[in-house]
Amino acid sequence: MENGLRSTELSEVLTELSQGLTGAWVQKVHVPVPGLCYLELRLSRSSVLLCLCARGNGQRVSVASKRPPNPQNPPAQQFVFRRSLLGAQLVKLDQSGPLHVVFHFKKKDFLPRLVVGLDPSGHAGKIFLNQDGEQSDAFLGPRTSHSNLPSRLIPKRDSTFPLAEAAEDFFSSMGEQRHSEEHGRLRTKLINAQLKKLDRTLEKVRAESSREVAASEHRRLGALISQNAGKIARGQVRMWVNEYSADGASEVEIPLDPKRSPKDLAAWHFHQYQRMTRGMIQARSRLSELTLQRELIEAQLRSEDLSQLAAIPETLAGTQESERRAKPYKIFRTASGKIIWVGKNAKGNETLTFKVAQPHHLWLHASGTAGAHVVIPLGRSEVAESDTLIDAAHLALHYSSLKDEPQAEVTQTRVKYVRKVKGGTSGQVTYSREKNLWIRKERERLQRLLNDQLHSAIVSATGLVNVG
Repeated sequence: MENGLRSTELSEVLTELSQGLTGAWVQKVHVPVPGLCYLELRLSRSSVLLCLCARGNGQRVSVASKRPPNPQNPPAQQFVFRRSLLGAQLVKLDQSGPLHVVFHFKKKDFLPRLVVGLDPSGHAGKIFLNQDGEQSDAFLGPRTSHSNLPSRLIPKRDSTFPLAEAAEDFFSSMGEQRHSEEHGRLRTKLINAQLKKLDRTLEKVRAESSREVAASEHRRLGALISQNAGKIARGQVRMWVNEYSADGASEVEIPLDPKRSPKDLAAWHFHQYQRMTRGMIQARSRLSELTLQRELIEAQLRSEDLSQLAAIPETLAGTQESERRAKPYKIFRTASGKIIWVGKNAKGNETLTFKVAQPHHLWLHASGTAGAHVVIPLGRSEVAESDTLIDAAHLALHYSSLKDEPQAEVTQTRVKYVRKVKGGTSGQVTYSREKNLWIRKERERLQRLLNDQLHSAIVSATGLVNVG
């Protein structure tokens, strides 16, 4: 199966480009993903966007009308190409093999050569700079030429580069389905990973919400110990007592703790009963929220028609690399579009507050407890809108030890009034000029923020890059 230009087609395109681009100057270089390069070449009265693609399907040399946006972390090849080619003049280009092209440039006394090797089998070809005087055909790529096959390119009318533009149109449409499928696979993998993580949390919350038996046992033991406190001797580890129920009296054994007095032991059992009961109430409330969140994620997984996508993400390896370099904070967006940053962990809190945030940004934290640092990026004289402030306060509570409390207090101040604790642990701070905000949690508000952040994370991870 052919996945790129045939040698006859390549020859036609290169002849056209050689006549129209010789003497052009490189004014921009973009490498959105490895194996794909866009050179913006300046002629006397216009600019031309040259596309060099050696990736899987659609390998070509063509003239494009637009290029994809650069990703946040472009490959290192972009830096190398820009350093050598920006400001250089295209002297000539030649076809050194059936599917090999060499672009000769001149930059002062420097003579960089850009080599493009295509692979018609669909495996990745190569694009690289050859600056050391070696023969450009040293690239060991396929020599299959398909020279006996006719050209598939239909020249575009009223075009400066009719064949080069035809090559771009032909292969951008040819690769569309593959791009959609690749995006769909990656998107599905990311959402399924979210579901697995959520299922692990659901399992723990379900266990927490089903502790009636253990809680009732603590209450029973506390009552029995209180009723028989006068009969318990110091150092005793167990005793038999009469327990009365609807079926009458029965003798039962109760375990004792020789380190605790009967009064303290009974109080401990009653405390465990109350703690488990509160935990069950909170767990059941959270269980409904998590179940709804799971339904929303599953609906998102089913909703998108992959046949309508004409985009391709960066390779999975590139995504894993971007995850490795991930920001130390989560990014949330309010209903009005305002950004809120939330530290992911203790180190992330410190990085966010002291390296990312500006002194005039607004800083929030759940009062009197451990939790995430939350920052609202504001202008120097800007005041946070009430909805934005309430959203940020909800996030500060959710990412703290008070997440299950129905209402709690949040502290706010400017970042410039936050200081590290000398000798303290990572993320431990003190602050001044603070104001306190009492928040009654709104389930719908918090769910909107969490759902929007999940959607943004999926879009960011898939990194849609249109390679046309």
